[in-house]
Amino acid sequence: MRFDDIVGQHSVVKNLKNSIANGRVAHAYMFCGPDGVGKSVAALLLAMSVNCRSGVVDPCGICPSCIRARDGNHPDIISVRTSKAIIHVDQMRELQCDMQKKPYERGTKEYIIYQSEKMNDEAQNCLLKTLEEPPKHVIIILLCQSSYSMLQTIVSRCRVLRII
Repeated sequence: MRFDDIVGQHSVVKNLKNSIANGRVAHAYMFCGPDGVGKSVAALLLAMSVNCRSGVVDPCGICPSCIRARDGNHPDIISVRTSKAIIHVDQMRELQCDMQKKPYERGTKEYIIYQSEKMNDEAQNCLLKTLEEPPKHVIIILLCQSSYSMLQTIVSRCRVLRII
């Protein structure tokens, strides 16, 4: 997988590639857009690129880090999914505890929170505390359909990329 495999999202791809190439990856991203447009792929590619041992913008796909990420068992890329209607504050507190732990491999841990609009207000406020003072080794990637479903204070602390 490469960033250029994301079809029709030139500005988003360019933004992510420039951030990685210039060493200016943000501590938090919010990928907004309808289901099926590539939010999950973009989030995984970002996480893979940051952890890739090749040192280039696109993940190489052949180093052990890329292989584990592609297979879904990388210890420093944590996917947060829920089948419930709401993401509760307890789940965010567990994430906060895990975020305090150092990465297993390279310098960062990535947390991809799917359907982040499912967070209730308590959970969003809990996450907000982490976004205000993020651990240096953590990148949080929120995936949602619309930034309007999130607290404005969370949106203001993320680099928002609209994938349409």
